[in-house]
Amino acid sequence: MSEYSNSIYADYGKIARGMRMYFKISQPAMYATIKLIQFIARGVKAKFFDKDITENFTKFLKETGGDYSIFRVPFKESDTREAAIGNIKNYLDKAGVKYCILESVNDEDKAVHVSIARKDEQKFNVMFTDYIKANLTSDKELNSNDLINLTNGKTTIVSVPDAALDVMKNALTETKVNFAELADLIPDDGEKQLRVATADLNTTKQCYESYKHSLIKNASSDVTESVTNVPDMKIYSEDDYLNTARRSPDEYMESASDEIKAQIAEFEQLEATEAEKAMQKWDMEIQDSKNVNCQALRGNMAFSEISIDKETLVDRNNINAQLEQRFPNFFFCTVPGTKGEQTLMLPKNQVFAVNDADKARYIAFVNNQKPAKLWVKGEPDGGTTYKTGKELFEKFDKHDNNAELTRNISKALEAAPVPKAAPVK
Repeated sequence: MSEYSNSIYADYGKIARGMRMYFKISQPAMYATIKLIQFIARGVKAKFFDKDITENFTKFLKETGGDYSIFRVPFKESDTREAAIGNIKNYLDKAGVKYCILESVNDEDKAVHVSIARKDEQKFNVMFTDYIKANLTSDKELNSNDLINLTNGKTTIVSVPDAALDVMKNALTETKVNFAELADLIPDDGEKQLRVATADLNTTKQCYESYKHSLIKNASSDVTESVTNVPDMKIYSEDDYLNTARRSPDEYMESASDEIKAQIAEFEQLEATEAEKAMQKWDMEIQDSKNVNCQALRGNMAFSEISIDKETLVDRNNINAQLEQRFPNFFFCTVPGTKGEQTLMLPKNQVFAVNDADKARYIAFVNNQKPAKLWVKGEPDGGTTYKTGKELFEKFDKHDNNAELTRNISKALEAAPVPKAAPVK
């Protein structure tokens, strides 16, 4: 290892050791950031990344206290990456957003990954909307700006599977529904978004239901089951749409090309640092529901909260314990109503123990838009059983914090002494 490489690891080692002391962020966020730091350091050593990223990202972390988000900002096919970065920087600078441009990890991906200070997300969302309208709108069809002007701003965003896009566009044209196809912020997520007039939303829903029925009607008997699992059309808010571009550090690293992954993998055999050993322990711990990490997930619109009874959904099915022995970083529980045939698999940093309930239970958070990881009859299902966390959410008790608060108040009232009525004069 060169003197320069040694200095990189020394600098990042100091950051990793100091994060727990100086950064007021949750353990999962800290863990993800240290992994990203390690990834960047290895990318620099492998000479895929510019050495300036070390200084730039270090400075960004210090200025934001490690509290940031990553967004994938697409650019036109005709633009060079250098021109796109310059354009995106102009937008960010004008918006007054604190940011750090991350290194490109895949030349095939026509997008720039940008880390944004979380306190500046609202400003970024306004800027991102303007950027999309100006840079990613097609001139060939009615565009989003035109539709907003036509409807006086009364529009709704719908999300449909990739396979349904052309059928939906034809159906909406036939039924004289004005629509605009929105930029696909994450091309590999299997979904496309359309903007329609809110007044035409019911017609749009009918078009999609007709599409689903036509699939079932025309399907052969051996594929009928897969056809009936076509997801429902989703309704997005403006923020929901922009949030489809939100990437976790793991997703950013996972999007790297095979070449970069192969080069960086050469460093995987290095002995774990003390920080990494500590992180490995964090991954295997289930924290209390009063922990700040739980509150952070509760405030994240991308996740839904489910309630898991320990006795009936965890302890009664032996396969849960068997799978946890094989995968100690994950939590396993039975999906209700499946006779023990379906087992949900969740990272332990998305599961929390509730210690003040009548019965031992957990609360967990599932990603609304991503396929749920399941084991069906002892085999992984590959994300086919529940296409999104929202679908899985319907199988569990929807934990209602207000209801629990009401029960606690009721208990307090029951325990309180009842004052005697005043004598009638």
